[in-house]
Amino acid sequence: MVPLAVPRGRMINDFDPVPRCPCCGTPQPPERGTYRSMVEIATEVAQSYKLRVSDLKGKEVGKTYSWPRQEAMYAIRKETGYSLTKIGRFFNRDHTTVIHSLRTHGGRMERNKRLAA
Repeated sequence: MVPLAVPRGRMINDFDPVPRCPCCGTPQPPERGTYRSMVEIATEVAQSYKLRVSDLKGKEVGKTYSWPRQEAMYAIRKETGYSLTKIGRFFNRDHTTVIHSLRTHGGRMERNKRLAA
């Protein structure tokens, strides 16, 4: 699989949370019995920020909404391995917005790890 190029010289796979087979790079399905739906994950994230899922799916662009939305997109990609397009449709967004969310949230998590150390 050839990774998608994204701005600033990073590759989408730098922050792609989907577990992949080390030999061939194909996405690995979640373990049996651990599957959660997109709605369940989005609901959990929305509740943790005291928002509604409709707020995450809405057109608002402030940090109040965009950070939880990016976290939800990241969590959905990590736990379900759904395609970027499918995740984007759930949030009424384009797949490129999901790519941006994965990169942004992944970078935010990476910086927080360095700060915590």
